[in-house]
Amino acid sequence: MKKSKYSQYFEPLVLNDMCRYFQGVKIQEIGLLELEKYQAHLNEQILGQTVNRRFNTIRHFFRKCIDWGYIEQTSADKLRNLKPTNLKAKRALSREELIAFLRGSVPWLRDILWFIVETGVRRNQAIYLRWSAVDWINNQIHLESSEGFENKDRKVHTLPMTKDLRILLSNLHERARKAFKAKPNDFVFLDNRGEKIRSDRLTHEAKKLLKRTLGLESGAVHILRHTSLTLRHREGVSLDTVRQIAGHANIRTTQIYLQSDGEHLRKEMNRTSPLPLQLVKWEEAGT
Repeated sequence: MKKSKYSQYFEPLVLNDMCRYFQGVKIQEIGLLELEKYQAHLNEQILGQTVNRRFNTIRHFFRKCIDWGYIEQTSADKLRNLKPTNLKAKRALSREELIAFLRGSVPWLRDILWFIVETGVRRNQAIYLRWSAVDWINNQIHLESSEGFENKDRKVHTLPMTKDLRILLSNLHERARKAFKAKPNDFVFLDNRGEKIRSDRLTHEAKKLLKRTLGLESGAVHILRHTSLTLRHREGVSLDTVRQIAGHANIRTTQIYLQSDGEHLRKEMNRTSPLPLQLVKWEEAGT
């Protein structure tokens, strides 16, 4: 059976990421414990339902390894999917934290990280964005299922260009046009060597930057998508509009992203107290 174009892109991405994680480890040595650790590693970076989708491919891969005679049995089928309680987004950064974070980055890194903050797109949507997807006439960006991007419904996700976003992309396009006569199929964001940005490098650099500028031990590029959507919602953008920006098919997925952290809830409860204690007067018992 011929695989869909989506599967042809998605499955190699999953297997390449797994190979990088288990580099130097023989396939016969990958048991249930090792797979559980890898599952937890992925869930630090992406939501649980995405991890589950990846492991569907991984399970199939291990079954094929049995068919090919590389292994006699696999523990992959014993691995349980993450439950809904595991699908919690990381806390959102404040605007002050975002400023400190981005000001501490080098230009090539700052461009793509700011793009993610401005648009709320996924890491690989930004990495694999090509100039052909930038619609200058209609002031839009068309994000499709593409290499390295897991788009479940395979639909084109169109986002309007904000004023600042158009400025950034115009500057990048002018620079690329002068440097190497950028073609429609060229990638928008390049690293300091003028090459396509690798997803693992972007994650690594973002983690280092978060630790150096904000002292955060966990979190990577995905925290910027969560922050983008959360801050817009806090500014009064409706839940359904945030869903459209995120490209979610189901509003319940958007609600997962917008789970407020405890500190923000505390501040909001203090700010909106129905009846502050200082306004309440009562007599001491027995007087």
